[in-house]
Amino acid sequence: EENKVCVRFENDPSVPEGTSLKIQCADYPCLLFDLFNLSQDLALQVRRAKLAVKAGSFDMEAALSDSAGERIMDRDDLRRINKLFTAVAVNPSPDSDQHSVVEVFAPDRPNLLRDVTEALRKLHVQVTQARVATYGGRVKDIFCLTDMHGKKILNEATLANIYSTVVAAMMG
Repeated sequence: EENKVCVRFENDPSVPEGTSLKIQCADYPCLLFDLFNLSQDLALQVRRAKLAVKAGSFDMEAALSDSAGERIMDRDDLRRINKLFTAVAVNPSPDSDQHSVVEVFAPDRPNLLRDVTEALRKLHVQVTQARVATYGGRVKDIFCLTDMHGKKILNEATLANIYSTVVAAMMG
């Protein structure tokens, strides 16, 4: 199944390097980068990783340890980490045939989402769909936009203005 996401953590004795992580999901641009950024943000060490990407499918097995080089044993920590890795593994890119897509990948800060949505409001664009996620101190927000008539924004100058305005809003 294209949209199926499977993230599993196990403390398997046959994996001596640390806690075993297995991820199976649809591939998307920068997925591996996002996963390794999340590992860094959570102070997890990737001790070993094996990756296979083919026909739009992403399959990774890795061994992780905490910052002290130990297995991750606390069940609450494992549940929290699993939830964060699952949020990253879900393909964030909506169908862009009907919308212009603006993606925000940035360190989280107070009022970031409010600042970005306020900037979009001032540009007189409609947010028709949004996917908002925060994980490991980073935001991954995706906004599907149309003009005020419900049409996809195609004008390059308008798109450049949207981009520069969103970047300015991200900077606070």
